[in-house]
Amino acid sequence: MAFFAAKQAHQDGIGINQNIKFDDVRLNLGNGYHPGHGLFIAPRAGIYLFSAAILTNNGAEVHAAMTLNGQTFALLYGHGDNGRYDQGSQTVLLRLYVNDEVYVRNVDYANAFVVGEMYSSFSGVLLYDM
Repeated sequence: MAFFAAKQAHQDGIGINQNIKFDDVRLNLGNGYHPGHGLFIAPRAGIYLFSAAILTNNGAEVHAAMTLNGQTFALLYGHGDNGRYDQGSQTVLLRLYVNDEVYVRNVDYANAFVVGEMYSSFSGVLLYDM
């Protein structure tokens, strides 16, 4: 079980609690990642490692949450200013059960902007079966 997906397309106007969709799936062993919804659904129980990175452009700010079944377990932040873009990232370990859902969602600010062009990504891997 492993997946890696990046954003090819920019995503603009992201609402509060809306998923950030990583549309360019490069690896999806076990078919747990669903790019149309921007979420991973655990096909097997176990210990998983997840990583996410989001890039925002100059003059923009984004707060995002790595989320398990609707509950925030890590936050990402980016605030581009002074002519520069900014990237936030997180890496976490989680115990998942079959059909648990993990995703990255926008929090705090409506109309968020996340840069695509492979600068933003989401990945996960099963480390240990339970």
